[in-house]
Amino acid sequence: MPRLKSLANGLPVFMGAFTFVSVAVTSSTGVIFGHPWRLLSSSESFVYTWLVGYSAVMGPIGGVMVADYHFIRKRELIVEDLYSSSLTGAYYYSGGFNLAAVAALVVGILPVIPGFLEKVEILSNVPKMFRVIYGNAWFISTFFAGFFYWVSPICLNDQKFKPF
Repeated sequence: MPRLKSLANGLPVFMGAFTFVSVAVTSSTGVIFGHPWRLLSSSESFVYTWLVGYSAVMGPIGGVMVADYHFIRKRELIVEDLYSSSLTGAYYYSGGFNLAAVAALVVGILPVIPGFLEKVEILSNVPKMFRVIYGNAWFISTFFAGFFYWVSPICLNDQKFKPF
């Protein structure tokens, strides 16, 4: 429930939609349909399903952050703009969202999805390549997302990403 309240604070437009009852119902429904007890039924399923799946989502986030800080921004930040909601701020992007980062997140996660779906027994007969990719999900997703995020401003000639 705290996560949904954080979401409501981050998106004030939806503040009225997140009452205690709606948050409780949403959380309960997610837990029931998410089958978390299947992930924790054995140590093998916990490690190879939950932890590897989680790393497939966290890896692209880290890849985008590393690519942005080291390769695009050349290790220089404008501290005032980090905390500014100004439309002309260096980190405002499109409506406050960095669409290139969101696209890089999706690109990083996509190659891992078939292996994950096989692991949770939704798909069967997935090619071995996808099983290997899923086994190395953190490395693959971090590299794909970071590389995509790094080359996207070059390909799009986006002035917002130019070093300061």
